[in-house]
Amino acid sequence: MKTSRIIFYEEPSVDELRLDNLIKFTFDMTGILPEKRKSIFTFGDSTTPEKIAACRIFKLSKPYETHVPTSEEIEFEIKNMEDTSVNKNIIYYDGFELQNALGRLIPDEE
Repeated sequence: MKTSRIIFYEEPSVDELRLDNLIKFTFDMTGILPEKRKSIFTFGDSTTPEKIAACRIFKLSKPYETHVPTSEEIEFEIKNMEDTSVNKNIIYYDGFELQNALGRLIPDEE
């Protein structure tokens, strides 16, 4: 399968990310002009914060374990989805679980 479309989503909480530079680099390397969109969270719904909070890692020395998020964890994710740039806390997430949660936000037609 050949890649024909690339979409980048903005992430204002990462100051070092220069999305325009990444788009140019990707175009230069692939010949495909990526599309730039607002945060992936614009596709989220009322269940998204809980799904993301469930991806949290609490003990780095132990394998990932699923858990039921607390109301505080869900509230944190709600606020984070509204404006990721204000979050300066360091939260660890299981990458595969987070990928699954965010992957569900991508519209089916894509």
